[in-house]
Amino acid sequence: KGKIEELLDFAQLVDKRSVKVEALSGVMKRRLTIARALVSEPEILMLDEPTTGLDPQARHILWDRLFRLKEKGVTLVITTHFMDEAEQLCERLIVIDRGKIMAEGSPTDLIKRYSSKEVLEVRFGSEKNEELAEKLKDKCERLEVLPDRILLYAEDAEKSLEEIMKSGMHPKTSLVRRSSLEDVFSQNNCGPNNEPFSLHVGGAHALLADGSVRFISENIAWQTYRAICGANEGSAVSDF
Repeated sequence: KGKIEELLDFAQLVDKRSVKVEALSGVMKRRLTIARALVSEPEILMLDEPTTGLDPQARHILWDRLFRLKEKGVTLVITTHFMDEAEQLCERLIVIDRGKIMAEGSPTDLIKRYSSKEVLEVRFGSEKNEELAEKLKDKCERLEVLPDRILLYAEDAEKSLEEIMKSGMHPKTSLVRRSSLEDVFSQNNCGPNNEPFSLHVGGAHALLADGSVRFISENIAWQTYRAICGANEGSAVSDF
């Protein structure tokens, strides 16, 4: 009984102890699932896209629960479509493509290695973006043209924007932001020796967290993950 009360408190479901599962909200069901998986006090917890379909507030509540588990030393294996989730939960990443490790490091390390410090997003209008892209190449380290905007990767994005304005080009909107994992995975040259490859983030990949978090491919997870994460042979595993 004490364990049940402890887990209900952890999942913030104490006031719902008498409510049937069907009546719980989506995020409450996710938290309940995690609580149930923790009954046996596993050393490793496997989650399949735990925040898919949740609103931003609910996602952050669930992230908080997962952070607490990490602080207690529980290893987390997570599949996710969300790069911001990976950036929030990860301390170490391993990116695997077609069974080969293509990149490894912390989110910060990967951003520094494969992207720029900052990104400038500019919009000139869908008709003009392609036309002006060629003129913008000398204003940044790397340029990416999207249907609705142009991304300029630079160490000083504010300076790039100033140069654009001085050259007589005036975007309808502009945004300066720091680089993220989304930017790392948007390019195709972060493999060894800059080999081109696609990084598809979704069900074919997983995040591994044991205080550190790593990308692994689902189809090789069970064959290799003990060696990758250093788990002991006697480790308890909870899967859901």
